[in-house]
Amino acid sequence: MKLNLKERKGITLIALVITIIVLLILAGISIATLTGQNGILTQAQNAKTTTENKSAEEKVKLAIMAARADDGTLTVEKLRTELAKYEGTVEGDTSSVTAKVDGKTFTVDEKGNVELAGSESVKIKPGTVVSLTSTKGTTEEFYVLSYDEKTKKAKALAKYNLMVGGIYDNTTKIGDVDTNATNYGLQDESMKGYVYGQENKGTVEFSGSRYWDDTYTPQGSSSYPWVYDSNSNLYQYVELYKTLLGNTDKVSEVSLASYEDINALRSTRAQNKWLYSTTYWLGSASSSSDSDVWVVYDRQRRQQRLLR
Repeated sequence: MKLNLKERKGITLIALVITIIVLLILAGISIATLTGQNGILTQAQNAKTTTENKSAEEKVKLAIMAARADDGTLTVEKLRTELAKYEGTVEGDTSSVTAKVDGKTFTVDEKGNVELAGSESVKIKPGTVVSLTSTKGTTEEFYVLSYDEKTKKAKALAKYNLMVGGIYDNTTKIGDVDTNATNYGLQDESMKGYVYGQENKGTVEFSGSRYWDDTYTPQGSSSYPWVYDSNSNLYQYVELYKTLLGNTDKVSEVSLASYEDINALRSTRAQNKWLYSTTYWLGSASSSSDSDVWVVYDRQRRQQRLLR
């Protein structure tokens, strides 16, 4: 399956309003990791590190068991032979030695006691799932897009679109999302925009007017300028979501993802199918002189002819 980044009209004439249906929101969220134990990415790192350390330690202990002689004595050479079966190595010849396996380092004393000496730093990889609890008690999940080891900050993509906007049957609007719903404004699995054979829920047009042109000075690259701001119809919903998240100690910004954010993972899209598990707007225009913005299509949507 391919990840399609497409240009799509971000404005409409009145006569075309009802034909704009694949206009979903929520793309990016910047998450700052707390240095303490309660940081969401810190917890993700710790869980991953603990699992990897335990797995490596178990291999060392199994090698030690196999290396013991019938009288219980442990020889370095025998340990070296047994650990090699797990693609591990042993450094040293007497008393305490250093055992390395799966990038983890352990000290092993003459009695066979194992102690973790160090391990490789764990990186937060694209696709890692992090969670936040909203002010309404819902669990809001995000996929990490990128992670900065120095600043301990990540950009992440919301797992689902927001429960906002209209509901369409093909190109005919049949209603609006219930604003009185308990989870209104929060992520909702059913808000996938245009999905073949289903009602199209959570649809919002990017803008009702053309507010960028050659005289507009947007942020971002010159090729794909950043045009998502308070002029966009999406802005009110994203700002509401930031309020509903509430986690001001962890969330530094909520907005749409940029073209560059998504395109950076396009070459590995086969391993990152979450990138196109739903349909959503990006905040980047195709240029500064027209009204097209980029959109990512879900897998089912891409199989259908693009409505113009």
